[in-house]
Amino acid sequence: MSKVLSLENIEKFRRGEYVPCEFIHKHSCEVNLFTRFLKTARFCLFFYGPAHVLPVVLFKLKKLIKDPVPLLKNLGVNIARSCTFGGVMLSISLYALCIFNKWFKGTRRLNWWLATPIASPSILIEAQSRKQELTIYLLPRALETVWNMLKARGLVKSIKYFEVFLFCTALGTLMYFVHNKPQEVKSSNKSSLEKFYGIN
Repeated sequence: MSKVLSLENIEKFRRGEYVPCEFIHKHSCEVNLFTRFLKTARFCLFFYGPAHVLPVVLFKLKKLIKDPVPLLKNLGVNIARSCTFGGVMLSISLYALCIFNKWFKGTRRLNWWLATPIASPSILIEAQSRKQELTIYLLPRALETVWNMLKARGLVKSIKYFEVFLFCTALGTLMYFVHNKPQEVKSSNKSSLEKFYGIN
């Protein structure tokens, strides 16, 4: 068994003890930064590709058939930006963890808190519309994480069916804007609601 895959080192890493980077990844931290970026960007292609292609096929098919070149060019750029964003974000955060592991002689929780803001500017790679979508997606995840942390410490209590209440509130708010201020709703969201919920 190679030293990188040593169970002893994995256990030490989980306990927060210091494990030299050569026991965590095969190459130097800088080479690992580059290889991790390539692997992550390639992996992102499998879900960012469909995420960009499907809306075009569903909502812009006529435009795609009529004038495909500009749309395909824009599609390619958006997919490349999203894959680059994913690769940069993960590779930088892991590289930062390597640096902090050396500085603090261990894998403390503080390392993760410091690595996150360092990798966050990678969002600037994405298009403005995608930044908004990611914010809308990640904000509830962040709030859920905070809630779970508070619940684990006994500072809050679970509320039965609270998720159902939040879903109804969010969907009701979205439908309000669709009916009363449709110009404020993204066209793809409006089209989806019209298709699935029969909103006119």
